[in-house]
This record gives sequence, C-alpha cells and structure tokens, in this order.
Amino acid sequence: GQTVQQNDVLFLIDPEPYEIALRRARAELADATAHHDLALRDKERYVRLFDQKAVSQQEHDRVVTQHELSLARLEMASAAVEDAERNLRYTEVRAPVAGVTDMETVSEGNLLEWGRLLTTITQTDPVHVLFSLPEKDAMTQRAALAGDAGQQRYRETAVMLPSGSRFEGRGLIDFTASTIDPATGTVTYRAVFPNPESILVPGQFVRIRVLLEQLAGVLLVPETV
Repeated sequence: GQTVQQNDVLFLIDPEPYEIALRRARAELADATAHHDLALRDKERYVRLFDQKAVSQQEHDRVVTQHELSLARLEMASAAVEDAERNLRYTEVRAPVAGVTDMETVSEGNLLEWGRLLTTITQTDPVHVLFSLPEKDAMTQRAALAGDAGQQRYRETAVMLPSGSRFEGRGLIDFTASTIDPATGTVTYRAVFPNPESILVPGQFVRIRVLLEQLAGVLLVPETV
C-alpha cells in the first residue's frame, strides 16, 4: 500500500553468495589477464625468432595458438565477471515504475525461486482509460483525423467522474484498435490521463467524452422543447 517511485528498492535478496561469486570471477579474470600477458610476450618473442629462422615452424605455431587460447580465456573470464555483476544487481529488487504497491507475497527470510512474484505495483500517474466507440462514431473521428483540422485537437478526451463532476485533466488517445469487434460493433480506444493527485483510481468506471468532429461555417439551430 505504499507509494513508491521508479527505481526504489523494494526487496533485498541475500547478496552474500553473489558477492562471493563476483570475487571468484574477478580473481579468474586477473589470472586470465596474467596468462594472456605472458602469452603475448611469448608470441612477440617467437615471431622475432621465427623471422630470424631461430625456431621451427612448429614452435612458432604452438606459441601463436597459446596466445589465441589465452585471448579466448580472457574473454570468457570477462564475460563471467559481467554475469556475476548482473546477478548481484538482481539482489536489489527495484520498482520498474512509480505507483502503489500491493501486499507482499513472501515475508522476510523465505527462500525464493527464479520468477517468483514478490508484489505488484499499480501505476497511478499517468493512468490508462480503456473505452469503446460505436462503429459510426469511430469512422467519424477517423475521417476528422484525416482532415486539415489537425490530429492533436481531435484526439483530446475528457473524463466524467462517477459523481458527475468533470476530471480536470485532459487525456490523449494513444491507441486505436485496427479492427471492429464483430460482437459489439465497436472500436476499442485507450486514452492516457495525468493523475498526479490520484483522483482516478485503477479499476474505476468513468465516462469518456471524445471530440469526434468540429464543423466550421455552419448554422446553429437553437434547441426547442
């Protein structure tokens, strides 16, 4: 139930085994580096001797091969260090997004398995509002977007709260389904709304107002009872 920011530490997995693994990997990297440096010096020396015809082709090839093997070992040791560092970073479980945490699924001291769910985070700012438009209205909006009036204006949406009041923030449609639902004859949309004060609650039912079309140069007839 706590509000967290992106990258906040939520859980700490016992890092000691991974710290030991990292020290071992770094020691193996140092050993591989030393062997590679020695192999490089041997190679340079034997190349000069081979050019002077002081050693055989077999000796030259053996030293060159040892140098190549030491280089491969060095790369493997370097990759092992990177993998150990990555595993150690995973001991700090950080929030991928800002939001509100749910109840933890495991308590302190429990053993974990890879992929175990620890908690969930509900993002509250911004929020996504899913809604559908009838096929006719969806086609009207699509035609308006293709006109000269400009996309941004027609993609603005407003939210009406369950109390009947209007939510102050304005959202923008960031997703439109490419197909019409044959069961309902509607097109699915998604709008993104800023929600810094958490007025909109995830899972809440709200009403959406969408500007489908704006007409210019037309006569307005007053409504009559």
